[in-house]
Amino acid sequence: METVILYGLLKEATAALAGFAYNEIAKVLGVKHEIIKLERKLKTIAVQLSTAPYHTIIPHAEGNHEWLKQLTEIAYEAESIIDRFKIEVGMLQLQEWSGSSLCRCCREVNTRCRAANRLEKLNKRLDDLKASSEQNQWARTLQALATDQRPAESSSEVIGPCHGGEPNSVGSIISNDCDDHVRRMRGNSISLFAIVGAPGVGKTTLAQKIYHKMREDPQFQRRMWVHISSSTGTMTIWSGENEDREASNSEPRQQREIIRRHLAGSKLLLVIDNVRDNEGWEFLGELGQGFLERDVRVILTASHRDRTRIIGVNRWFGCHHVRALDEDDGWLLLRRTAQLREHEAVGQFQNAGIRIVSKCSGLPLALKAVGSSLRQRDQLDPWMVKLSDDFFGTQVMQREIQRSIDTSYMELGYRLKLCFLYCSLYPEGSVIQQKSIMQQWIAEGFFEKGSSGTTEEQQGTCPEEVEAQNCYTELVDRSLLLPAADGCATMPNLLRSYAIYRSQDENYVGDPRNIGRAFKVWRLYAADGGKIRDIPNDVTSLRTLLVFGSSSPQGDTSTNATPPVMDIICKRFTSLRVLDLRDGQVDSVGSNLGQLLQLRYLNLSNTSIRRLPHGVSNLVMLQYLILNNCRHLNSLPKGVGRLKNLRTLDISETPGLQEIRFRLRNLKELNCFRGFLPVPNSLVPVSSSSASTGWTFKELSNLSKLTSLQILNLGSGTSRQEAAELRLHEMGHLKELELFCTIPADHEQPPAGGDVESIGDVLGELKPPGHLTSLKLAKFYGNEFPSWVSSSHLTSLEQLTLDGCSQCQRLPPSLCDMMDLNFLTISGCSALCEITHEFQGAPINLVAFRRLEQLIVAEMESLQTWSGLLEGDMPLLRSFHISRCPRLSKLPPWLIHCKALTSMKIHLADKLLEIRGLPALKELQVDSCRALQRISELGRLEDLEVTACPGLDAVEDVPLLRSLRLREDASSRELPRWLPRLAPSSHRRLEILGGEDLLDSCSSEHAPSWPRIKDIAYLVHAKVVHDGSAYFSCITSPPRFHRISQQCRERANACGATVQTLPPPPPQENGGELQEAKAWVWRALYGLAAAFLIGSAVILSGH
Repeated sequence: METVILYGLLKEATAALAGFAYNEIAKVLGVKHEIIKLERKLKTIAVQLSTAPYHTIIPHAEGNHEWLKQLTEIAYEAESIIDRFKIEVGMLQLQEWSGSSLCRCCREVNTRCRAANRLEKLNKRLDDLKASSEQNQWARTLQALATDQRPAESSSEVIGPCHGGEPNSVGSIISNDCDDHVRRMRGNSISLFAIVGAPGVGKTTLAQKIYHKMREDPQFQRRMWVHISSSTGTMTIWSGENEDREASNSEPRQQREIIRRHLAGSKLLLVIDNVRDNEGWEFLGELGQGFLERDVRVILTASHRDRTRIIGVNRWFGCHHVRALDEDDGWLLLRRTAQLREHEAVGQFQNAGIRIVSKCSGLPLALKAVGSSLRQRDQLDPWMVKLSDDFFGTQVMQREIQRSIDTSYMELGYRLKLCFLYCSLYPEGSVIQQKSIMQQWIAEGFFEKGSSGTTEEQQGTCPEEVEAQNCYTELVDRSLLLPAADGCATMPNLLRSYAIYRSQDENYVGDPRNIGRAFKVWRLYAADGGKIRDIPNDVTSLRTLLVFGSSSPQGDTSTNATPPVMDIICKRFTSLRVLDLRDGQVDSVGSNLGQLLQLRYLNLSNTSIRRLPHGVSNLVMLQYLILNNCRHLNSLPKGVGRLKNLRTLDISETPGLQEIRFRLRNLKELNCFRGFLPVPNSLVPVSSSSASTGWTFKELSNLSKLTSLQILNLGSGTSRQEAAELRLHEMGHLKELELFCTIPADHEQPPAGGDVESIGDVLGELKPPGHLTSLKLAKFYGNEFPSWVSSSHLTSLEQLTLDGCSQCQRLPPSLCDMMDLNFLTISGCSALCEITHEFQGAPINLVAFRRLEQLIVAEMESLQTWSGLLEGDMPLLRSFHISRCPRLSKLPPWLIHCKALTSMKIHLADKLLEIRGLPALKELQVDSCRALQRISELGRLEDLEVTACPGLDAVEDVPLLRSLRLREDASSRELPRWLPRLAPSSHRRLEILGGEDLLDSCSSEHAPSWPRIKDIAYLVHAKVVHDGSAYFSCITSPPRFHRISQQCRERANACGATVQTLPPPPPQENGGELQEAKAWVWRALYGLAAAFLIGSAVILSGH
């Protein structure tokens, strides 16, 4: 626990006491004094904590730990008392009393008295905590916090420009990145560069490599290296012809002035390593205008991408994100650092090493630390121990890894730290959905209501959601979360382990049976619903419970031997704020759900529930109700309409929902509604408690705070007049809109005549506000897109998806003029034969799609030609996917001008003949392109995956190719014929997925297909195609095979291949007859073993 986190908890508790508690609970005679006393005590401790340095970590000494734990409990308990009191008073006010007003008054007094008694006990507990300590222990503990425990940076950790030669690095990724930077720095388009990435990923190493490579370049006759200390912020400068180290005693402001004077000259290469803040460096962007003409180039390394953007780095072309090492390069670095001998680098050592690479998230700094601790360990046991070890603690290796992450972590503010630590509750390797994690942060209470100022664009958005969005963006910008698919992220394994280590006082992610009495759990992740029963009985104060994909959450309901897990949760954990049971086998929710009065977030997505209980109306604090993809859900009770604090209701993908018993008039706080089902006004029941299949547009129009809306089942049953009642264009806060059309089952298929005209009129009336940022239009069966889908109306659109618009023969006009559009998907437009003028800039001097970064085109059965763009258009396009376009015979010609295009996937393009001439492409996947003949002239290509392309004859001019993945049918018996013609490489990785017959054909030196692969890669991995299981792996020079699969070993035996591995020769010993005798014995044993194995092979071959 850190001072900043404990201080934040205490501050929020005192604010609650000083506000609502004082005004309400203090109405009870004699309680006012107790509230003031508790508030003052907590505030005193908070003030004392605030005098400690911002980043202090409270030491877990035996005397401090219990004090810390109880003080945290008191802060949480005070907050919970106020929270529950507000709920109970609110529920009393909602109830209709048949008795006298005196009876109602007595009940309210009783509620206040209960809260007052709990506060009085809490006050006494705080007194006891203070009294139970030794004399002055309290003061000494707080005084001990006056020393910042963040490790100081030693002189050995001041990182310079690597005078001894090129920095130590492995793998082709960093070499290719270095060459790419050098090429661009010698060019004449960019002068200010940034290298960003996660802590320990190798940002400084890449900068050193570039610096070293430019050492003899006449374009940069002067060089300067600046390192900024993480702990003090002081700078150390290397400059001059010999790059002498200068003193770092000056103030940073004075040092920046020295740097500024150097930048006024010419032919300078400047590296500023470890930029922690943008403050004071803005002059780099100001001076950057003249850098190109004076041959000045500047490289910054930083963990925070946004800081470099503020300084002046172009985030699209000047900012490079360093990737972690992949499995093979990570294993190479680990074994080199561990000084593992070549013949030991296969088999079980390799398996353990690759798992260590995954545990280290491919971060070079962590791999070097682990490798150093494994030097001279030629037994497997120490390697297996590292797999189970915690990487954070007191050992030298642990301290080294921890220090690298501490630097970034300690810079985080109070709320940002809470959010980062919370992410560790998600299981290893899982995808974290942005909306879900933000909603859980808010439900946990990490953000005070109204704590965030909002910009003009954010008016109407919940302030807590604005701050949650800022925190998520900040974690991504700092590389503490890595962006995955759209709106999702992952947490690197090593950073997750670090977060678990830092949050062990509050969060628990292990086996619940191991929770000890000394551990106070506030948040828990259980990998399986059955584990809930293993939680100790004294754990009752959970605020968050996550159970993803539980296998048997209902328990043994057939015999009633144990109660269902949902009953256990609702009865035992009544303080829950977040309950996430997504993907579990939950088929019912009992009425005791209403006992979770403090619940703010309930996620039952992808479960088998059929209905919610009537007790859901008791969840008066519920803000987020997520029922997405509950395929069996058939009814929603009246109580949902009483959830006045509800902000998100997601009932999308619930096809069985037929009985809706609540109306929308009370859900005034709703800002995200997914799954709105429109019904005609004539079908709405007179009684609000009667069942309906949806709601009217007029009801929806009253939800003025909506920022995100999904409307389903738009069709001929929807009238133009009723659609106009929604007044969608007047929803001033709406940012995201999805419109799904549905053709009634009893209407003509495909639709024609009146149906087509009707749906066009309906969508014409659903004109959204012009400030919309995201639009999805799906299954629209009109002949023309609505006129409002244009650049003139949607002036702020960033994401556009047109899906299944099967009748439209033209795309909306002026798509290319949408100035902020960065994501575009066009799929299922089966009537579209060509794309031409929609992709042309108008007027001609404007850049088309100036901010588009991702383009997806799929299921376009009739698409044949694609033209319209010119050189300079789509300047930021980095990802392009084509899928199921069977008539497209060639790629759009304008692609060769897309200088930022690095990733492309092509699937089921049956007539495509070649892929060539894409200058920046680094990743290419081709799948089921049966006519494809040639892949060539891809000078920057690093990763290639080829699946089911039988016509492919040549892969040429790919000099940087470092990873090749082949996926063949299970029936295939030979490798592709183009493979042997691939240029030889000593650093390429080859992965083959196929049937056992194909894999056997290259599983030994004497196998028929071995000559095809032995020169084109240094490392080969073979996997069985139907399940992805490992079959064998090998190093090609000299050949060393590790046959992983039992079937592979048996087949190798049958073919006479030598499966056994000879024992390694003993280490050389110097001096003395005893050593000579030992060496002679070892040589004799080695010879006997060799003779035995050769004889075995001969005998086997004879059979």
